[in-house]
Amino acid sequence: PMRPNHGTCYVHLDGDIYLADTGVVAEEVLQLVEGKPTKTSSKAFGIWSQGDGHVWWRPSHSEQNVEIAMIDRNCSSEYFAHRYEKTKEFSLFNHSLYVRKNRDDGIVTYGRGNVIRVNPEGERSVTPIDLKDLPALLIEEMGLSEEIVSKTPMQDEEGARFDP
Repeated sequence: PMRPNHGTCYVHLDGDIYLADTGVVAEEVLQLVEGKPTKTSSKAFGIWSQGDGHVWWRPSHSEQNVEIAMIDRNCSSEYFAHRYEKTKEFSLFNHSLYVRKNRDDGIVTYGRGNVIRVNPEGERSVTPIDLKDLPALLIEEMGLSEEIVSKTPMQDEEGARFDP
């Protein structure tokens, strides 16, 4: 039901196809094999496919899995750039501060007033955070510079909502 709002890259290597997608921050590429289920090894950062051309991702900010449907394949770089520009019109993350950091001990995400932690086993915890404490989280846990944080609006605009 959503307009296309994401782009990804296929990597062709020695006759195999891999999905390399920095947008889902999976830490690994996913081999795509038609008719065969595949998945990455991490329960926290993982992505998977049933072999049907669709890829699934469990973002840290939601209990719900997100389907990445590969609609346009074999695109030119010009078309990819055009579609990238269209994501500026609509994306789930355009109207809200959303910061995610993958770490050895799992994932830490800030979004919509909550800190979400996912441990290496894929278990989530959600903790509300006061806006006055947000700059310290962004600097100390997310590794953002004080300069960047001082220029970042902390209050969300009305935008896409997601379940904590």
